[in-house]
Amino acid sequence: MLKTDLLEIKKLFKYPDASFEGMDFCEISAEDNSFTDFIDRIAFTGESRFLTRDEDEQKAFISLLSKSLSFSAAVSPMDVEVPAELKKVFSAYVGNSSYTLPADTIMRVIGEKYSEVGSYCIVLFKGSYDIPVKDSSKTKVDESDEVYNYFALMICPVKAEKVGLSPDREAEDITRSFVSRKLQPPVLGMLYPSFTDRAADDNTCFVCTKSEKERELVNALFGTFVPAPVKKEKAVIKEDVVVHSTDVVSDSFEAKESNVPTDYVEPSSNDIDKDIDAFLDDIPSVNNIDNALSSRRQQDTETDDKPSQVIDVKEDKSVLSQDRVTERDVNGKRFFIIPKDLLTDELLEQILSL
Repeated sequence: MLKTDLLEIKKLFKYPDASFEGMDFCEISAEDNSFTDFIDRIAFTGESRFLTRDEDEQKAFISLLSKSLSFSAAVSPMDVEVPAELKKVFSAYVGNSSYTLPADTIMRVIGEKYSEVGSYCIVLFKGSYDIPVKDSSKTKVDESDEVYNYFALMICPVKAEKVGLSPDREAEDITRSFVSRKLQPPVLGMLYPSFTDRAADDNTCFVCTKSEKERELVNALFGTFVPAPVKKEKAVIKEDVVVHSTDVVSDSFEAKESNVPTDYVEPSSNDIDKDIDAFLDDIPSVNNIDNALSSRRQQDTETDDKPSQVIDVKEDKSVLSQDRVTERDVNGKRFFIIPKDLLTDELLEQILSL
């Protein structure tokens, strides 16, 4: 299943466009670990119409469903081939067979193969999509002529979270509120059949697994090993030796102090002024502009025979066609370069006379 195909289907998982035909769910409890049979661990099962739920519930469900199916680096997305027996079960639920099958069967098949011992919920969404006809530029040109019937499944762990202190108006007191059990982000997502090249592929199922337990579940169901997501290696930054500026200043200062002779006598301001004047007298070309210019003219006169600047003309290495007209854009204007051999003498004469 390509990323573009998944994005097209995930457009259906947005409020208020989401309109699933059915919704089934169950909770697998871990309160009593003595239960070895999957049936004994089922806390409850249920079904409902998705559109009868309030707005906040709809948004919460489709948000989790959208997260369960993705190509993110944290999961392992893969198309897996569906065995013949399991294909009969899946096709019967989505309505692609002559008989129907309740969702309990699918949830039982998956729950019996799942090795998770904690509490979790399995949620099934049954839907359909009228596939619009598009041209080669991906523009919709006609109404749908094919319907894609599918189910989307997700497994979400259930964890208890402490809500904290809460004001109780009836008791006129602030007391500790009850523990809230919440669905966590999904660890497995499943879409059957795969939506491949904008069409249903009944032979494959698209799965997204998060951890090793979910990859083992896919292997148990479909007989296909799903590789773990590749972790990106973090760049290693070499540690550079940092020298504090205070250390440099102190070291250089100590070095200068060590080079100062013991019999050193600080010069007077008059001595410093005399030294500066003597230095400036030695470089008249810098302080006397007239002398500097005359010296430059004399140098130019002596080297008149030699070019003062050499212009390097680079060879034109542009490749032009010898058997057809070449169009060029120069400063926003169109020019045509026509090989001489393509023109008759009469036409060449007319062009040169322009």
